[in-house]
Amino acid sequence: MTRGPADSLDTVDSAPTGETVPNEALLGALAKAGVEIDAFIADVAAADLRRLRRDPNLPAVRCVEDLFPETSLLKMVLHCLRARELESIVCVNRGFKENCYNARLLTGRACMALTGQDCEPNAAEARKWYRVCADMHGTREALCMLGGMANEGGASNKLTELISSLSEEAVDLDESERCLRAAIAADDSHPGSYVILAPADNALDAARVDLAMTLADKACRGGYGPDAPRLLAEAGVLLDAVLDHAEVPSVHEVPFRCPWREAATMKAQMIKRGEVAGTPHDILALIEAIAPDDRDGCCEHWLADTYKTLDEENPNEEHARRAFEHMSRAYKARHPSSPFGMGELAERGRGTEARLDRAYYMYLVAAFHCHDERAVARLTEVYAAGPPYPPELIEALGGFPEITVEEAFVALGIAADSSSDDDSD
Repeated sequence: MTRGPADSLDTVDSAPTGETVPNEALLGALAKAGVEIDAFIADVAAADLRRLRRDPNLPAVRCVEDLFPETSLLKMVLHCLRARELESIVCVNRGFKENCYNARLLTGRACMALTGQDCEPNAAEARKWYRVCADMHGTREALCMLGGMANEGGASNKLTELISSLSEEAVDLDESERCLRAAIAADDSHPGSYVILAPADNALDAARVDLAMTLADKACRGGYGPDAPRLLAEAGVLLDAVLDHAEVPSVHEVPFRCPWREAATMKAQMIKRGEVAGTPHDILALIEAIAPDDRDGCCEHWLADTYKTLDEENPNEEHARRAFEHMSRAYKARHPSSPFGMGELAERGRGTEARLDRAYYMYLVAAFHCHDERAVARLTEVYAAGPPYPPELIEALGGFPEITVEEAFVALGIAADSSSDDDSD
């Protein structure tokens, strides 16, 4: 590394041995670089550092600690240096970011913090390193991860779970859109900059899906105002760009993202909500194109809900059977909307035998554990019609030990608590 006059440090030669001891200029330069000397041996024949102490408020040396364990760098390396070698420490410290803050190292550091490799998971720390990488290198993976983090994890359930510790203040749809558009445009990212979203086209599809979700969320949270048609139309185009080609396989045996599946599921949801054009059969085609082993609870729920809708519009035993089959899979996968769907099918006897006790049990699960307002509304109807309450409801409550029917209604906010604290005679 070539240093100019401003980088040169004065030293005082010791007469007996030719060893150098730091003078005031050198000590000042070391302090500026984040290194302070508590004590050193004045004997120039053995001018070794006894101890180096870091100032935690100075960023230069803190960067070293953030990336490498203190024991391996500061204690094992710096403590072995002689006074004449201190000048080199300053040079290394000044050029540390330039030489060592490459895209792969930064992205890997962010990934380690996010997933908790050799440390406690820390979403805020991960976001910090992704930002450093995005600012310094503008790589697609860093920008894609930042865009997803700014919208509650984007379309990735895994990322949503990993960043759950971030506060609501972390949600910024404008920031999410900016980062994701930049990620899509960052087509020259070095292969080494991809860590969990490799290869590059996998990361590109992930950015497209997340941008589609951000635009759809903007339309929804804006009350589907005058800008909504444009936002939803672009979201549909982005999803089609992913769905128009085969899934880009991840280089990892267990992929972090499956953008094609995410795109298919999201477009199915948008069709269901009427945000983009399509029919129930289009929804089935989208989800059934996903290999059964690759379907998650959300996929199973959308298949069940679509078959259930088709059966309600035109009763069909095959549709009813498939609705119950997929709803059962969604329930096993703990999809929060599945208990109510299971209750409806059991109450009507569609795709399974009619069992009112089973239906009430599912409604209670949906109301208590999933906070499903549809289940609360159905139980409110039962409350309004009684007492006496259906024996099937009493039987269903057997799955909820030590709670009576009235207590269940009170707990759900359906009935007022009639108990009194007045112990007076």
